[in-house]
Amino acid sequence: NDGNDPVLGTFPGLRQDKQVRISGESFHVNYAGGTGNDLVLTRRGHDIVWTNNTSGDWNAAQNWSPNLVPGTNDTVFIYKGVTVTLNSDVEIYSLIFGSSVSSPTLTGTGTLTIGEAATWERGTMSGSGRTLINAGATLAMTNTAFTVGLSARTLENGGMVLWTGANISL
Repeated sequence: NDGNDPVLGTFPGLRQDKQVRISGESFHVNYAGGTGNDLVLTRRGHDIVWTNNTSGDWNAAQNWSPNLVPGTNDTVFIYKGVTVTLNSDVEIYSLIFGSSVSSPTLTGTGTLTIGEAATWERGTMSGSGRTLINAGATLAMTNTAFTVGLSARTLENGGMVLWTGANISL
């Protein structure tokens, strides 16, 4: 734009109100922010990775890198084949759960609310708690070779579920 005109259209891959990752950081895209002719990227939170090689408590900061308990604006990565126990209610921005080589378990009595996006590649969600996909959020179950399991835990979908080949065990 030439400085005074509003931004017209969008940049490829940068949709309004979505998340974009730049150098490992998460940002929120807003074409209506600033003075009205700007593309505004707002840092969403931290990328927080489960690093404990054994099972443990979601709410123990030492189980995560960086040493923070995930919160509302954070993107959470649980790749290891461990059991993560969540016994309180937590809201996060997004979740990457499981990988092609590991199958984690999320268990406990707490509610995990996902505000924007989740990818469930492999693993089990169990316990008496709930996993909530907020309105406007997306849960992608993407692995074609492994089973994702839901054992007693309630999965509530207020958004969209994309099931592209994953086997599910209920």
